[in-house]
Amino acid sequence: MLSSDSSRIGAATVASTPDRCAGCGAVLTGGGCPACADNGLYRFVHREILLLLALGAIAGVLFLLTRTAAAANRGMRVREAAVWFDLGQRQLRARRLEEAVTSLRRATAIDRDNGGYRLRLAEALAASGHDGAARQVLLELRGRAPEDPDINTSLARLEVRRQDLTAAVRYYENALYGSWPADQAAARRHLRLELIRYLLAHGEQRGALSQLLVLSANLPEQVPLQVEAAQLFMSAGDSRRALEHFRQALRADRDNAVALAGAGEAAFNLGDYTRARRYLRAVPRQAERIRELSTLADLVLTSDPLMPGLRREERRRRLLAGLTHAAARLESCLLQPGRRVESSRGVMKSLRQEALSLADALTGRRFRGAPEVLERGVDLLSRVERAADGAGCGTLTNVDRALALVARRYGSDEP
Repeated sequence: MLSSDSSRIGAATVASTPDRCAGCGAVLTGGGCPACADNGLYRFVHREILLLLALGAIAGVLFLLTRTAAAANRGMRVREAAVWFDLGQRQLRARRLEEAVTSLRRATAIDRDNGGYRLRLAEALAASGHDGAARQVLLELRGRAPEDPDINTSLARLEVRRQDLTAAVRYYENALYGSWPADQAAARRHLRLELIRYLLAHGEQRGALSQLLVLSANLPEQVPLQVEAAQLFMSAGDSRRALEHFRQALRADRDNAVALAGAGEAAFNLGDYTRARRYLRAVPRQAERIRELSTLADLVLTSDPLMPGLRREERRRRLLAGLTHAAARLESCLLQPGRRVESSRGVMKSLRQEALSLADALTGRRFRGAPEVLERGVDLLSRVERAADGAGCGTLTNVDRALALVARRYGSDEP
């Protein structure tokens, strides 16, 4: 009995012992070895990773080689474009314009990203008369850099040639208010001067004055710049600011002939004849206009009966001389033929009689230097000058001009 039980237990024990993998000794599951399967998968993944790394290394090497080759090719093209650009520059300086355009076109075709080449091409096109093509190139460049001063300046000059005032001013202003390097203040100032001259040449005094005010706000104290600004203010009709800049120049160079002449003319325009005479007399080698202004300033200062500080007798003498001259001028004018004289004959006779009557009053004892008599006389001189001018009574003399300036000085030049 015991033997039979032992046999059964041994058989059960043998039956319960699991099968193991001959390779790794692991227990087999489902007829296979999971450990060996995992090891195989690991080796496969490891091999694939190594393969990918190898392929990546190869790709990296190929990329570097390709990039190096591309960079070398790019460098070669850049150098080739530079050669064509330099050639175009030389041709442009030699005024071989069509050849320059061809060379610069090749440079821009090879190096398409170089804006400087394209800008120079536009300048060459404009110089050779191809304004439409130049404008197209510039507009393309401006689309990428709308605030670039060089691009806007070139467009402005093209519009000047097209006689488009509005467009030219717009591009000039875009250039001036664009992005300028800190060391380009002088170039910016010269461009503003170019715009000011352009505006003045087209009768745009208001726009020119606006730009002049911006210019003068940061103008260096250099004599040539101060003189140029003053002359431009004069051209724009602002004699007061012109005089300020002329005087600024004279503070640095008191004998500057241009500044002296300009200051004298500006003071003359402002009715400051005493200062005008001082400046004008100091001008060496006076031109004809300076001599004429100096003479007129002297005549005004010696003919004005209302000038402060004069004695009563001198006031009467000056007014009497002016009235006598005015009456003589009217008498001469009445003797001239012409439709304009005929249409003004009645007015001129009346004015002549009034001048003679006032002159008689001045020679009598009743005159005591009354201000109202002097003011009436100055007003009469003004009316005489206007009537004579309206009738076309010959060429004005310096005395006529001086008497008109005296009247204007006291607001007596209104009709």
